Amino acid sequence: MNEQILAKRLKELRESMNLTQSQFGDLINVAQTTLSSYENGSKTPNIDTLYNIAIKCNISIDWLCGLSDIHKTKDFSSYSDIFNLIVNICKSIHIDIEEFHYSQDEYDMSLIVKNPILNEFLTKWSKVKAIYDDKTIDADTYEIVVKSLIDKYTTDTLKYDNFVIDDMHFSFLSNE
Repeated sequence: MNEQILAKRLKELRESMNLTQSQFGDLINVAQTTLSSYENGSKTPNIDTLYNIAIKCNISIDWLCGLSDIHKTKDFSSYSDIFNLIVNICKSIHIDIEEFHYSQDEYDMSLIVKNPILNEFLTKWSKVKAIYDDKTIDADTYEIVVKSLIDKYTTDTLKYDNFVIDDMHFSFLSNE
């Protein structure tokens, strides 16, 4: 773990919440002096404190420790977060990117999944999503079913494809 990144991100998190060191310390159950030591890098919080911060602030421990640039554990704050996720997924499994042109200025980009386990999940999930979208099931039922579907894959370990992005060329059309 990079202590300097952790110190910087703790301070960044506290400031983004518009809290003083004393207020943030109260929130995460540490003294202001201890938080100050965390923020200046002279002390490192233990795993229990990191967990507490992550839960109370809805952020990722990986982000706090510098292992990820995605702050939130359940949502994304910018397109950059989503793009980072897509690029990292593409490092793990083979996904092709294709353009579908409708006219010179209109097109869609699609990700073509080349992984049988992911394809199986996406097929099942799309069926559940369709019945949610047409209001056959409510949001709570949808969340329960999706969690159950995801949990079925916990024993399927990820096997990394030998897929490297060497020389990709993207051409984006615009109306300018």
